Amino acid sequence: MKTGNAVILILVLLSGIIMAQNLTVKQTSEKIFELCSKSDYKNAAGLFIYTGNGSDNLKRAVNFKNKAEFTQVKRICKKIKGLLQISSSYKVSEPVKNSENYNCKAEFKSGKQNLHFHLVFVKLKNKFLLKSFK
Repeated sequence: MKTGNAVILILVLLSGIIMAQNLTVKQTSEKIFELCSKSDYKNAAGLFIYTGNGSDNLKRAVNFKNKAEFTQVKRICKKIKGLLQISSSYKVSEPVKNSENYNCKAEFKSGKQNLHFHLVFVKLKNKFLLKSFK
C-alpha cells in the first residue's frame, strides 16, 4: 500500500513540474514584456515563432544567430519596450483560440489614453510562441 501511494505522489509531482514548464499565453506575454523591457533580445527570440519564407515557416522559434530573424525580434521588442516606458500600467486579456492561433489583446494605459494591441500566438511543442504584435 505504501509503495502505491509513493508512486502516485511521484506522478503528481512530475505532472506539476511538467505543467509548470509550459507557460500559458498570458505568462508568455508577460515573459516577452519582461525580456523586452530589459532589451534581452536573445532570450526573447526563443519566444517568437519564425514567420519567414520556406519550409520552416511556423515550425520553429526564431534563431537569434540569424541576423534577419533577430532584427525582427529586436524591432518588436523595441516597440514593446517603448510602450512599457510610456505606460503607467498594462493588462493582457485571456486568449481566444482561433484555428491554430491564440489571440489576445494588450491594453497599455498612458495618462488618459489607452493603447490597444493584438497579440497572436501559435502553440508549438507545448510552448506558445508570438506570431505577431500589432
